[in-house]
Amino acid sequence: MRRTGGTTFTSLLTTLSDHPGTQHEPFNPDRKFGQITRDWTTHKDTAGLMAGLARALADRPLIKHCYELVPETVNLALIKAASARGYRHIVLDREAEVDRIISLELAKVTGAWGADEATGIYSEIAEGHRTLAPVDIDQACDHMAACATLRRWLASQFDAALHTPLLGYFEEIYGNFETGRRTIEEVLACLGITPGAHPQYEALLIEALTEKAQNSQSIADAVPNMDALRDRLEQVYATEGFRFEQATRPHVLPAPPAPATSGAGTGTGPTVTTGGLIVDVGAGMGDDTAFYLAKGFSVLAIAHDVEEAAAIKLRLSDEITAGRLLVTQTDLSPTGSPRPLIDEAAAKYGVPHYVKVEAPGGERDLVTGITGSQGLPPNLSFQVNADWEEILHHVAQLGYRQFQIVRQGAKHLDPPPHPPREGRHVPMRFTAAMSGCFGRELAPENWMTLEDFVPHVVIVQTRRKEARAMGRKPGWHDIHCRLPG
Repeated sequence: MRRTGGTTFTSLLTTLSDHPGTQHEPFNPDRKFGQITRDWTTHKDTAGLMAGLARALADRPLIKHCYELVPETVNLALIKAASARGYRHIVLDREAEVDRIISLELAKVTGAWGADEATGIYSEIAEGHRTLAPVDIDQACDHMAACATLRRWLASQFDAALHTPLLGYFEEIYGNFETGRRTIEEVLACLGITPGAHPQYEALLIEALTEKAQNSQSIADAVPNMDALRDRLEQVYATEGFRFEQATRPHVLPAPPAPATSGAGTGTGPTVTTGGLIVDVGAGMGDDTAFYLAKGFSVLAIAHDVEEAAAIKLRLSDEITAGRLLVTQTDLSPTGSPRPLIDEAAAKYGVPHYVKVEAPGGERDLVTGITGSQGLPPNLSFQVNADWEEILHHVAQLGYRQFQIVRQGAKHLDPPPHPPREGRHVPMRFTAAMSGCFGRELAPENWMTLEDFVPHVVIVQTRRKEARAMGRKPGWHDIHCRLPG
């Protein structure tokens, strides 16, 4: 993340290391390796992306990378390419996230992105020769929430790749000299760098930890709406905040079981394992897909766009090679009429054990397109939208008799039960990008008949409307449906 002291930290490591340096944030579109990012954005060519990264990393340069500034697929490919070449990953963050966002906003309104620029600009502000415009509070709050989502995503990618990055906080490095020294030397030890090997080590360390500070908080009061900004950011952080934890692996996925072939279906698709087949419609970046695979299921992942499909293929390439995962791409936007996508999948690959539909706005078309001509999946879920009553009426006519509504978001999703009731146990802490448990692993006491369920959903929808009217985020929900038996 920006404003975490990464430039000074990376410059110090580059000086002490035998590895060459390169331009900071080189994969930003306007930087040294930016052509790689631009080519991916234009062509969505995974092979070209990996080839470009291989060339960029050939000399093993030390790299400072801001992952919020490039597409997620480029971040994912960079993790994979760098890990294959023996890189160690270091995550720099800031414990005081509100201060980080304020520092970022101050850099935007002043144009001072480093200590050298700040010296002159801050003097002009302090002497009254320069006034600052108000900060766009809504934009700053949206950025904070987006950064929290990105942190969760990055943590899940490292964990899925079985990597534990080193973790350093701005406050630990720059808050106190002795604490900063210890933190720096712990990092150097992990990287195999001997501090005393460089003749100027002490001078370099003192300069990095005491002389490079920008101290943007010193001019914070010059922003007219600073108090309102801080109050709003603290409110957002209380509900959206996420912290990396050192050596914590909440999303580690166990190795999948050996596949056991099933004769279901007529097409060449994922090999059906002991858990059965799951169809993940609207698979996003593959977080749910990875969870289902880890539980021992095979997966047909249907991505909405080319970039999502490429990201899943890149992330879960071993599962594709093993024949347990098939990734396709289909525009899931609403069409206004039923779509037989799920029936077609059942005809080609066999009736799935579970179908998850998450295509905002397109759920009605996809779920009402299910006829059961090939048989019905025992478990089905879809995201609640304005068409929920029509969808619910359709699935009830198909024969689904048990229903449950599940609040989405990392704070609301229960972890998988142990012992497991679907597939194998996976010690998962769900992220905001995931849909959570399904089928028998949902709380048994929360299943309802249609008669009891409809009034319950009406209450939930009313509360969501009230929250929106009061300027609060209403959250979102999934409806799960189960066949009898």
